[in-house]
Amino acid sequence: PTLPATYEFLLTLLSEVAPIFPEPTIFLGGDEVKYKCFDEDPGVTSWMASHCAELGCCGNTTRCSLSMLSYFFEQMQSKVMDKLPVKRAMGVWLADAGNAARGWNPPNVSVLPANALLNVYQSMETAKISLSLDRSTIVSVAGSQWYLDYKPSFEAVWNVQPCKQLGCDTA
Repeated sequence: PTLPATYEFLLTLLSEVAPIFPEPTIFLGGDEVKYKCFDEDPGVTSWMASHCAELGCCGNTTRCSLSMLSYFFEQMQSKVMDKLPVKRAMGVWLADAGNAARGWNPPNVSVLPANALLNVYQSMETAKISLSLDRSTIVSVAGSQWYLDYKPSFEAVWNVQPCKQLGCDTA
């Protein structure tokens, strides 16, 4: 995320691809990014040290690494999404909290553009926060019921009713 060439490449690629697909959102993902990879790259660690004030992490390498995903999305908006020949919103996964054991951290909602589409997949509490901020939100919270490799039953998946828990059920 520290190299200008990354954003130049993504702008070129998405400028070619975006007009082909009519969907209003380009989903960039962002779940389970291994932030420890930033600590292991000497170029990135040097960059983080020289940009720690911008990242809000001076003196705390771990905080700098955790800030990199949010930094990436900020850069994607200003250097790529805003320059596409057809306007598209950014879609991202929005986790409750990071998973230190797996080495990833969620993006900071406050740095995501207002038109970003947030896919909340861990808890209804995060969905409530996202919706209270008037953000476009996909609620796909079902715990392990969505993971087919966990062999969920049809009934378990069918009975996930997010609107009942969020207060948006009109039936």
